[in-house]
Amino acid sequence: MKNDYIQNSHKIYLVLGLVAFAILFRCFSIWPNLSPLLAGSLLVGSRFKSFGLGVWTTLSILLISDLYLGFHETMPYVYAPFLLMAVLAKYIRRDSVVSPMSFATGGSVLFFVISNFGVWFSTPLYSKTFDGLIECYVSAIPFYRWTLLGDLVFTAAIFSIFNFVESKCTLSECPALKRTGK
Repeated sequence: MKNDYIQNSHKIYLVLGLVAFAILFRCFSIWPNLSPLLAGSLLVGSRFKSFGLGVWTTLSILLISDLYLGFHETMPYVYAPFLLMAVLAKYIRRDSVVSPMSFATGGSVLFFVISNFGVWFSTPLYSKTFDGLIECYVSAIPFYRWTLLGDLVFTAAIFSIFNFVESKCTLSECPALKRTGK
């Protein structure tokens, strides 16, 4: 029981660090749409038993960073794909490297489709015609490369770090146990 508590506390510290990193990166990134947000949503949604933790973690990152970035009319269309992926993350296979990367790719596409539909639907930037919708999607293509790149790189990195820490945090190898002498 004590070992479970220690292992879970290390996971919680990782999640809190991930939240802080995602907020800072989202607020201060010099590349548009390059963010660890989806990777964090997938990790928390897939690795923790609590169904809502992935959703609440994702929502917290979005809301806290939007306090700095500013609120806008397309927020529901930005939030929806991330929250949906946090829910779907429970289907990520633990024994597969391909599964998280597939979800990251799917999440990137989902974000592109939903968020740009929201820009077309909610703002006066494009005519409310099929041609206006296509123009909106075409205009967003240069931003998609950063979304996809960030989602793939951050998913690979975050899942690798989490798996490494999880594998090293056993009763005999956990650094916290060595420091306390237990």
